[in-house]
Amino acid sequence: MLAITDFASDLSLCSQALALGMAAALGRFWLRSRSAIWLASFAGALGAMAANILVDGQGAFLLLVYVPVVYFVAVIGRRDLGGPGTA
Repeated sequence: MLAITDFASDLSLCSQALALGMAAALGRFWLRSRSAIWLASFAGALGAMAANILVDGQGAFLLLVYVPVVYFVAVIGRRDLGGPGTA
């Protein structure tokens, strides 16, 4: 357990936000396919779960709620995404 210091919970929160923010930025500005953005969203949520588990672990699976949130942040308003049947 990483929770041996007083600021471990603050560090965990920053790490969770960083993992989700990086996934959203990666999906928004770099990835061009919907499936790759879904994959990045899951990777960001798993990174946030790992940061939570290192400190506490209670309810880490609830961070999976942010997968569709990260996805929609990354795709809203974009017209350059390849969908099924597009080349």
